[in-house]
Amino acid sequence: MSDASNSQDRTESTPPGPDEHNDPQQRDYAAGGRVDADSPVAAPESAADDESTHDDSARDESIENVPAREDLPAGDLAGADAPSDPVDPVAAKLDEWVEHMATIGGRDTLLNYRDSRDGSIDFTGAHPSGVAQLLAGRATRLSSLIRDHEMLSDARRRAKTLRAKTEQLRAERGLSAAYLAIGLANWNGAQGGMTHDICAPVLLRPIMLHPRGHRLKDIEVTLADEAVVNPALVRFLATVHDVHIPVDEWNALANRPGSFDPAPVLDRLRKLVRRLPGFTVVQRLIVSTFADVRGPFEGETIDRTHPVIAGLSGEPDTVAQLRDDVARADIAEADLNEAVPLRDRDPESELLVVDADGDQQAAIDIVLSGAHLRLDTPPGTGATQTSVNMTAALAHEGKRVLYVSENADSLDDFIARSRDAGLSDFVLDARGSRRDRQRSLIAMISADEQATRPDRDEVIETLRQYRHELDAHSHALHRRRDPWGVSAYEAMEHLAQLTSAKPAPSTRVRLDSDMLTMADGKRHRILRDLDRLSELGAFTLDVEDTAWFGAYLPSDADAAAAQTTAREVADELLPSLRTDMTTLADRADLRPAVTTDAWGKQIAVLLGIRETLDKLTPDVFDQPLGDMIAATGTSGYRSEIGAPMGSMTRRRLKKLAREFVRPGVQVDNLHKALVEARSQRADWLRLSAHDGTPKVPRGLLDLRERYDKLSAALDRLEPVLEPTPDGGNLSEMRIDELAARLEALRDDEDALTDLPERTELDGKLRTAGLADLVDDLRSRRVEHAVVGNEFELAWWASVLQEMAGADPAVGGHDGDHMRRIAGEFRIADRRHLDLGSDRVRWSLAGAWKGAIAAHPDQAGIVRESLRSKTAELDSLVRRAPDVTGALAPVWLMSPLHVPAELPPGEFFDTVIIGDAGRLSVAEALPAISRARQVVVLGDDRLLGPSTFTVGADRRFAPSGGAEPVAGSLFSELDGLIPTRRLHNSYRNGPDKLVQFANRHFYESTIRSMPAAWPGDESGLKFAHVADGTGAPDPATDQVESVDAEVRRVVQLVLEHARNHPRESLAVVTLSAVHAERVNDLLQRTLLEHPYVGSFFSDRVSEPFTVLDCEHLHGLTRDAIIFSLGFGRTPHGRTLHRMGKLSSPGGERYLAAAITRARSRTTVVSCFTAHDFENNKLAHGAALLPLLLADVAGESLADDEPDTAEPSAAGAEIDAEDDRRDDGEQADGPVGEPDPLLSDLADRLLRRGLYARVNYAGELDLAVAGLESDTGMVVAVESDGVRYRQIRSIRQRERMRPEDLARRGWRYVRVWTTDVFADPQAEADRIFDAWQEAVEDLSAQAVLGAARAAAEVFRRKGERPRLTPGLPMTAYSDDDLDAMLEWIRSDGVERSDADLVELLRTALAQKRRSRITDTALVTAVKRYRAGLRAKSAARPAGERHENDAPEPSKENTTTGETTDSKQTQPKLARDQNRRGAPDPIVPRRAPSDDDREWGDGTDSNDERLLSERPPHWQ
Repeated sequence: MSDASNSQDRTESTPPGPDEHNDPQQRDYAAGGRVDADSPVAAPESAADDESTHDDSARDESIENVPAREDLPAGDLAGADAPSDPVDPVAAKLDEWVEHMATIGGRDTLLNYRDSRDGSIDFTGAHPSGVAQLLAGRATRLSSLIRDHEMLSDARRRAKTLRAKTEQLRAERGLSAAYLAIGLANWNGAQGGMTHDICAPVLLRPIMLHPRGHRLKDIEVTLADEAVVNPALVRFLATVHDVHIPVDEWNALANRPGSFDPAPVLDRLRKLVRRLPGFTVVQRLIVSTFADVRGPFEGETIDRTHPVIAGLSGEPDTVAQLRDDVARADIAEADLNEAVPLRDRDPESELLVVDADGDQQAAIDIVLSGAHLRLDTPPGTGATQTSVNMTAALAHEGKRVLYVSENADSLDDFIARSRDAGLSDFVLDARGSRRDRQRSLIAMISADEQATRPDRDEVIETLRQYRHELDAHSHALHRRRDPWGVSAYEAMEHLAQLTSAKPAPSTRVRLDSDMLTMADGKRHRILRDLDRLSELGAFTLDVEDTAWFGAYLPSDADAAAAQTTAREVADELLPSLRTDMTTLADRADLRPAVTTDAWGKQIAVLLGIRETLDKLTPDVFDQPLGDMIAATGTSGYRSEIGAPMGSMTRRRLKKLAREFVRPGVQVDNLHKALVEARSQRADWLRLSAHDGTPKVPRGLLDLRERYDKLSAALDRLEPVLEPTPDGGNLSEMRIDELAARLEALRDDEDALTDLPERTELDGKLRTAGLADLVDDLRSRRVEHAVVGNEFELAWWASVLQEMAGADPAVGGHDGDHMRRIAGEFRIADRRHLDLGSDRVRWSLAGAWKGAIAAHPDQAGIVRESLRSKTAELDSLVRRAPDVTGALAPVWLMSPLHVPAELPPGEFFDTVIIGDAGRLSVAEALPAISRARQVVVLGDDRLLGPSTFTVGADRRFAPSGGAEPVAGSLFSELDGLIPTRRLHNSYRNGPDKLVQFANRHFYESTIRSMPAAWPGDESGLKFAHVADGTGAPDPATDQVESVDAEVRRVVQLVLEHARNHPRESLAVVTLSAVHAERVNDLLQRTLLEHPYVGSFFSDRVSEPFTVLDCEHLHGLTRDAIIFSLGFGRTPHGRTLHRMGKLSSPGGERYLAAAITRARSRTTVVSCFTAHDFENNKLAHGAALLPLLLADVAGESLADDEPDTAEPSAAGAEIDAEDDRRDDGEQADGPVGEPDPLLSDLADRLLRRGLYARVNYAGELDLAVAGLESDTGMVVAVESDGVRYRQIRSIRQRERMRPEDLARRGWRYVRVWTTDVFADPQAEADRIFDAWQEAVEDLSAQAVLGAARAAAEVFRRKGERPRLTPGLPMTAYSDDDLDAMLEWIRSDGVERSDADLVELLRTALAQKRRSRITDTALVTAVKRYRAGLRAKSAARPAGERHENDAPEPSKENTTTGETTDSKQTQPKLARDQNRRGAPDPIVPRRAPSDDDREWGDGTDSNDERLLSERPPHWQ
């Protein structure tokens, strides 16, 4: 009952002052139609026709009759004593506000009621039984009240209008305006120099109107709450006639326990006004719209001392002070465009009741500091949750908060969010009835009495522990370590990048710590030397490549000397000596020697024999010499060899031995000579071909000299050749092999050019500590291109090994443990957040108990007021402000309620004004003046403030009566108080529309996590009405609301009611006419579909509604059908006039329309993006082609070639394509892809899943089924760079996963160390998560995934490694042929159309454009042609398994069977519809006359050709 009775208690308790009789409110009394006081009918039906005509003029008249400023009450201007200077801008602004406040709500229906053909229902003559049932409080149908068929039909029509108007006032203004007026007080006369024409209800009782009955044709009327005396009538009688009504007494008289009887009140009023000439009270029962708005606003005092009000009025000193405060806040425009990062706070001091991001927390901090705040809140960025957190924090500090918003949904959402946060008895909703408020206050007392101190110690300690462990993990992974200046994560990235290369390095060599600590300069020099060594072929050359392979030649001189020696030996020494040694062997009866070492032995033996024969006779070699040697030896020798011998024997043997001595030769030591002879005999026997006496050929000395020269040369070569694979022992090589090797060395002169440098580099690298790596590279013959990566692999692997050894957090990582810690942290953090409401509740309980102890008298007043059931908020605030404020620190109402509900003065510490962009300054002044601190939330890119009327006038349409008002409160405060902006959108709306609005209305400053795309629908649909034509309206020259579009919208509404009955829905149009026609057809259609009637019940929190874009204030629904409501002419012409959208500020209507949906939006249009000429579109209409192109997934530049280049890893996808295809957001640069994640994506691709790296610039990895329509369903995030950049552990471990889950994702966390150590295990884990997600979606999705998997596994070979999702120009012909070959490897015969679609799916080409379609069709045709050519080249009758079957006659784009007579393919027809040139000028229809459509006599062939009407052939 608040809207009709809010001010009556204050009026009753305060006697009128002497100046109040001149209240400017009374100027409206004279503006209404004059009523005959003696007539029983205050405003006859015959006058209703004039209501819509005279309403605006009456308002204008009332404005013109505003008395001069000196005649206004003193309170209205806060003590203005004299008329202000008319040029004073401050005074002008005050005048403007006063004038506006005097017109808020239009005609005051509480004092100037008029019967209306559409806006009222008269039950005065209704059936008595129905009236009795209604007044008894039982639900009563119109058919029970009105029995006449025609009157019943008219009443139902009026009820429809009333329901629409009351819903509009409730949703847009927060007003409950549907009432049953009981009795009318009429008076016409002059008083105080003014003429009054009053027609006022006496009693008002709220009602509810609901459609009921078969096919919802009937209307059920239900009385709600208690009846109250008209507060405006009370004020009028007190002010004008000094007649005071005891309001509480009369209310109690009408609402007796168990019964409702208005007659005593009417009788009392008649008695009270008997002395007033012409004042009559008649018995009437009328249902209409009433709200006590205008009167309280006209009596409102403007507090010029309030700094914000003074600043808004332009008071210079105050403006300067406010601007200085803003400058000190130091919030630059650039800062507003950047989101504030969230940082974790100590849980001991942190207080939140719902989650807050960085922007929201910054705003809360500003408010808690006591500063004013202007918070820019684009749709979906969490305005309500920020308000709830602000309010809870302020209340926790003992502050009183007033939250106001004209939007009912915002107010309801605030209460719901508070309740969900655990603060169910936290807010006093002042919109409710007196009984509702009483119950709320009693519940608050009960909650305060039962509150207990929350036990937080364990939660805080647990939270701190888990935060520390998670932060330690991140710190260990990302901390850059000395002396390398890199982190463990970067080392893993480097290693993954290296091993993902093709070919990949594979060394297992690890470098020692000395190598790892060297300076970067030295490391780079070593790497340069290694690269040069590889470039010289050190690791790829082999003995097959050069005879000098591996030779040690440190200098060019050494190389030249070695080459010279090799040439000398090969050309001279070895060949000649080989011939002579062969001759020597023949002559000496020796076996031929096979090595040069054997040559030396032969020569040495023969020379020894020759020396022996110079002393002894040849017989010495024929006789056994053992005894003679023993006899000639010493006794010690004989003892040593065990040959004792007597003296006689010795003498005899010595004598025989002396016989071997040549005559004349003196042998000093015969024993030695005999020993040598015996040894030479043995050597001879080993070398000789047969037994016999040794022969000594001539020329031995020459041979020995030549051999010594050869041996010396070989000795010089041996150390050079020692490192080679064949070694350097040349003297032991077979002579033929030695000869061949030396010839090769001689001939391989070129190889010696680089050999010294190789040798030098090899030595330097080995000295530096790379011996193992050099040997490993040489043993594996590593190619030059990979050598650098091999070194990098050894380096980074060694660095990571050092890090792991030094830090257990890296080396001892346990992925399962970290997942458990993260999960337990989420539980503890959520518990900590839940305890925030308990803390607030406990602090409120303490404040309440302290207040009643400190102010017992006020406590008694509150107690008695609650017991008496007559408690009024105004009275409680006046009489018991301290206790009332402690009991109910947070109040909620519409700003239009404030003047009636609250006395003047700053009862509150803070006022939070929601939807301030839709609120005029005049409407907000009462709320502002009742608090010291002002916080406004709004969005000035959407619809601004507008006027409204309470009355439901004739021919009411949803847009009726609304006129724009210049300057919203939000825009007027820009620059006067500090501004902050929220950047993160949490609304799960269609990504394409979110990004469209972001680009065109919010300067791309809004960030939004991408929504999952389950495959069945992306949340965005385009319903094109191809036959949407009609005749232009002569008055507007617009083709508005064509029948085809109306029918299509109704069809979509019914489909939604059948398929999504649990999702709320609204239809939004660009014109009121279209909205009305849609609603009318829907109502008629519902008569034939009663089974969906429950969906259209208005007893739900978000009922179905049809609105034009002007009345979208605060509207939010799960699904929106946005119907443009304009069509083409019968000739197919586009007239380019789009109603409000084409007017200045039309962008606001479009912005409001496309930001209303939480989940799904369907755009209905008779146009496509290609039907417009951009130069003919203005204002908001200029954005229509872009919007329709985005919704339809088309490009406005279809004729331009797609020139995007593919990226190396396939992760950097064209951002515009992403937005069109996947609704992906394109904010922020896409950096280098994480190689670890790219490897995961490749592994998932091999399992038949499509994983997009850096999806939408927000997700590390998004996973979808590659061969099925399961869409993006799994979000994978690692602990990589993005993880570390998010400083808040709460945000990265709980808020992001929860946000993604709300958007439909299955969330998977992978740890980098796990991915690095076992990537396949992590890929399998992701695959399992995807499988579970698909199974949870629907049975159809499971079947689709199973079919897709079966297709993949039936195919032969490995899937071509092509990155899906790139532009078609990124794939070569060979790539496309390989993919088609793999598709067909399952042996299934397919048509060209089937292959086109399978190729489209395999390459993830979701965007259907002419360029893409043509490329796919061309690829299939080229592939077929190649198969036919191969088949023709084989012998007749032979058929290969991949020969192309004869394709069926199908259209390759659509799969539809084509008629042989059809000469133009569908793709070409599509091009023609888009305006492709045709060399043949089409014939015009006989009825096509230019002049019939207002055109001139000039030929319009060129224009008509470009627009191509459908009736042309």
